[in-house]
Parts: sequence; C-alpha cells; structure tokens
Amino acid sequence: MNKKILFNEGLLLLVTLIWGLAFIFQDIGMHYVGPVTFSMARSIVGVIFLFPLGLINYLKKDVRGSFFNYHELIGGLILGLVTACAMAFQQLGIRHEGAGKSGFIASLYVIFVPIIGILFHKKTNFIVMISVMLAITGLYFVNINDSHFELGIGTIYLLISAIFYALQILFIDKFGPHSSTINLAIGQFLVAGIIQIPIALIAEEITINNLVGGLPSILYCGIFSTGVAFSIQIYAQKNIPVSIATVIMSFEAVFALIFSMIILKSHYGILEFIGCLFLFLAILIVQFNYKKKIKA
Repeated sequence: MNKKILFNEGLLLLVTLIWGLAFIFQDIGMHYVGPVTFSMARSIVGVIFLFPLGLINYLKKDVRGSFFNYHELIGGLILGLVTACAMAFQQLGIRHEGAGKSGFIASLYVIFVPIIGILFHKKTNFIVMISVMLAITGLYFVNINDSHFELGIGTIYLLISAIFYALQILFIDKFGPHSSTINLAIGQFLVAGIIQIPIALIAEEITINNLVGGLPSILYCGIFSTGVAFSIQIYAQKNIPVSIATVIMSFEAVFALIFSMIILKSHYGILEFIGCLFLFLAILIVQFNYKKKIKA
C-alpha cells in the first residue's frame, strides 16, 4: 500500500478517536452551558488555538499577499455556516440522547454524502438504497421505548446535524485542495463562532460560573476536537479519496459508544445495541459504492 495513503489513513483514525472522546466531553459540558453556547465557545477556542499557527505560516511566505486566498475566504464562509449548524444540532441531540447512541446516529453523515450527491445529478445505486434501509431499521430499534416506536426530538436533531456534516465533507473536498489547511480551519470556525454569538446571547443564559464549570469540556472540544482534529481532517482529505476518508471517520461512533460506557458508565438495552449494529452496518456497506467507483 502507498505509504502516503497509509499515513493519512492513520491520521484520520486518530481524528475518529479524538471525535469519539469528544462526544463524552460534549455530554459533560451540557451540564453547565447550553448547546449553542458550547458550540460557540469551542469554535472560538479553536480559532484562538489555530491563529498563531496560521500567522507563522503567513510570515514564512516569501511573497505575502492577503492572509486568506479566494478559496479560503469563500470556503471558510460556506464551511463556517454549515459547521455552525452541524455542531449546534449535534449538541441539541446529545442533550436528549446521550453520548454513546448519539455517536451512531450522528455518523449517518456517511450515508447522506451520496444521497446529497443526487441533488447534484450524481447517480446512486442499489448499495446506497440497502444502506438507507439498514439505517432506517437501526433508527427504529434505537428509538423503541417500552415496545413503542417514538422518534425522539434528539434523534431528529442528530439527523439534521448529520446532513450538515455531510455537506461539510463535500465542501472540504471542494475547497481543501486549493487552500491552506490551517487557514481554511481558521476561517471555518471563526465564521461558525461569530454566527452563534447572537443566538447564544438571545436563546441561552450565559454566566461566568457556568462557563468555568464547562471549561474543561470546552477546552478539549475547542483545542483537540475542533482545532487539531478538523485541521488533520482537512489535511488528510487532500491526500486520500473522500470515500476512504468517510469510511474511516465512521468509526468515531464505535469510539463514542465505548468511551460512554467506560467513562460515563452508560447502560444500553439489547434493542439499542441491535439498532447501533444496524446503523454501523449501514455506514460500512455504503462504502462499497465508493470502492466500486474507485476501481472503475
């Protein structure tokens, strides 16, 4: 196997581990601050962490133009809007569903990538439809409550978040090759943080004590999940096909479930485990669609 591809696959696997653990910190952080406040704060922390790195790269250039090139500016604006929605809805979903189960539902962005592609006149096939049916079955099992199916509001929030994260992957695939990894990440989270400030101030109660209480979770998600992991994602996606990237990143759901049981001592019923298994199978099977295209 090509060493460069193997190296970037390893980087993305590290990203999935960071994101899987981030679900735990996102759950803990919700004990102190609201979902939009948390997403806003982690975005701002991410920018503070990344900006010195971007400035160093800028100062190293032999010929200095503007800090952001055209692709970084447009890409940052679009990705910032999409990411702000994705993070906020994911936080809302975690508040209702918990970290472990949320990881699997949120990871359905992998299935939404080819489905959204249909809107851009890209053909789908039977494999994608099988994955969709498996995902629907999985959602059924994880939402059974006392033998009655109930599609909870948390699940709906997480599905909306998955759609936005699918859009994020597609836009990174578009703007990433023409952009500095750090600059695109800075632009993305700067826009995401700014967008969420007025919403957080209007819709949620923000106090110093609550921010201090949630600071460890905010710092982890801001520095590692937002700053480090998203930057690595952008860098790695430049060097491997988006199909390989999505199948590796889908494993964040497994890490989220494992960490939730170990750290949060979460307990899940047999039907919830069956539902998670169906969701994971759906996430994996849809990748055969991409592999076929690569071989072609």
